[in-house]
Amino acid sequence: MMAQIQVAGHLHKGFALSELFYCIQEILSGRQYISPQLNSMLMSLEDEEVKEYTPTIKLLKSLTNREKEVLKAIAKSYTTPKIADMFYISAATVNNHRANIMEKLNIKGRNQLISIALTLKPFLEQAA
Repeated sequence: MMAQIQVAGHLHKGFALSELFYCIQEILSGRQYISPQLNSMLMSLEDEEVKEYTPTIKLLKSLTNREKEVLKAIAKSYTTPKIADMFYISAATVNNHRANIMEKLNIKGRNQLISIALTLKPFLEQAA
């Protein structure tokens, strides 16, 4: 199982000391910081990335808000009872949402659902 690391900031190796302080301020304020050098590189790749992920984004748009919330909870490895408690719904309703998600995303089994949820997790975070 691969560990996941959440990055709050990124500095280019040739950063100025003032940029370090600004980065720390941003992170302490609850925001993320990306160095201008990396940001410009990401912006140039954005067009290619958007084309690559367009089918994924279209699939996510087919889901209701609640289905996205359930899928996000599945990506966090929450159990059906935990998801039911989180959203004040029954376990049967959670299972109905799972079934709807699987149908809309053309998923054949629960293991594939978990795999897809983990793959889509970054997109689900943005959609929230």
